[in-house]
Amino acid sequence: MSIVITPTREESIEAQRNAKIWGDEIEARGKRYEEKHGTWSEMQSRFEAQMLSFRTCDLCRSVCRSLFHLDNKHRGSRECEKQQAENNGVVFVPPGKRLIVCECGTRMFAENLYRHQQTDSHKKRLKPKNGLTCKICSIKFDGKRPLRDYKVHCKKSLRHKQKAAQLLCTLVV
Repeated sequence: MSIVITPTREESIEAQRNAKIWGDEIEARGKRYEEKHGTWSEMQSRFEAQMLSFRTCDLCRSVCRSLFHLDNKHRGSRECEKQQAENNGVVFVPPGKRLIVCECGTRMFAENLYRHQQTDSHKKRLKPKNGLTCKICSIKFDGKRPLRDYKVHCKKSLRHKQKAAQLLCTLVV
């Protein structure tokens, strides 16, 4: 069995008065908030504009679908670089298609550099620049034509031939 307590007339009038005061206070707070921050639709439009500015790339000014896509996929991508080049009025050249000069003096695309460095022509061009050293005599050849000097040295030096023969004999035995 539950007991129901009904308020008296004075208590009911007091509750209504408190509800009116509370309602007026909430309404006044809402008006003050609206004066300070604007209406709900204005706040929504500012929020949308802010989100649009967050999703816009600083480098190429294109708008991405989300902040995650902007930070993790778009920045530094080829699309971003193309758009930057277009905005600056420059022709976009991908990194692999840029012309570079190898240390041996050969001009080529950047994408072919590694393959070029493995070739014999690259290695032969580098030897004269760095100089050649005879592995048997420890003589260094670095003049105008070090490869030619080295070959002449190997053919004409009697001492060189004897040391080469001794090395071969020690390797065979």
